[in-house]
Amino acid sequence: MLGMNHGLLRLPKFDELNYYPKFYAFIGKTNPNTGYLAPKTLDIFDFQPGDELHIAGYSESFNYGGTYSTASVSRYLSRYDYPSGDSVLYTFEYCSLNYHKNNNGEESYSYSKDTLDQIVSPSHTPQFDTEPLEPVIIPETGWWTYPFGGMSGYSQYYPEEIPYKAFDYLMMWSDDGSGCLWPVTFDGFCNYQTLYFKGLGGPYYHCDDPTYWGKEYRDLKYFKKGNITWGAPLACDSLMEVGLTVPTIDLSIKLFPNPASDYVTITAPSRNHLPAVFQLIDNTGRVILEQLQQSQTTIVHLDKIARGYYYFRWIPKSGNSSTGKLIRQ
Repeated sequence: MLGMNHGLLRLPKFDELNYYPKFYAFIGKTNPNTGYLAPKTLDIFDFQPGDELHIAGYSESFNYGGTYSTASVSRYLSRYDYPSGDSVLYTFEYCSLNYHKNNNGEESYSYSKDTLDQIVSPSHTPQFDTEPLEPVIIPETGWWTYPFGGMSGYSQYYPEEIPYKAFDYLMMWSDDGSGCLWPVTFDGFCNYQTLYFKGLGGPYYHCDDPTYWGKEYRDLKYFKKGNITWGAPLACDSLMEVGLTVPTIDLSIKLFPNPASDYVTITAPSRNHLPAVFQLIDNTGRVILEQLQQSQTTIVHLDKIARGYYYFRWIPKSGNSSTGKLIRQ
């Protein structure tokens, strides 16, 4: 297949004519005004200082150890482009909150906050620098696959009109040692496409199969790119102000008991702060409870809240909120 401006693109597969009669994957190659170029490594992982990514992940399976969830926030601090032009070094602030509930109902939490370095180079991820439908080997597994290209906007989970590259777990082949490739079979696995967005990294995926597997997702919840923001920021760590206003906890606010069982009592430092709003936030940054406080002491009932670890946010009429941590046991 030849492109007017790009020369030889690739040799088409014989079985794809029935499925891709217009070769939509190459729209943009021969007519850039009507299409797009699928992003490659340095397009996908293209960040500037001040950019932020807020990501929430979740998986549940009785066969694989219970329920896992995580929330993470990355704030990019610096960028260094190597003179060779083929690699970029990023330094970013990272915090994460991880939760696990095993099949016996036992819960555990882990937290981390650090400043990390990351080198992005096409040599590390050659699968991103192939064209849509071009066969490639995934370095981590040794399996053959081929990517898809597209524009986002079809799903509630991702922003609109951003080019992406995707890989489908149903389109994987392995070499059995005889020189033949065989489809990789996934048993008890939630099948999904992994998406990588231009300027937003990845992988992102979402699978909900209540009849067999359960749920598994890694969703982009919020991003900040320059002056552009999208989504709702996560309360990953109350010590790290990322997109969400999280000031130092006001110790004059009394909240007890903590850990709490059926209810918690909140006492404001004075009536001058009222009315106020009390919010309870889960580990994905979602507000799951909100109650108006009009008296200096009020009770918040927790009987409909699942056991676990939460953040709370108390917002007085001044708007200067206070935050903390609450355990529902």
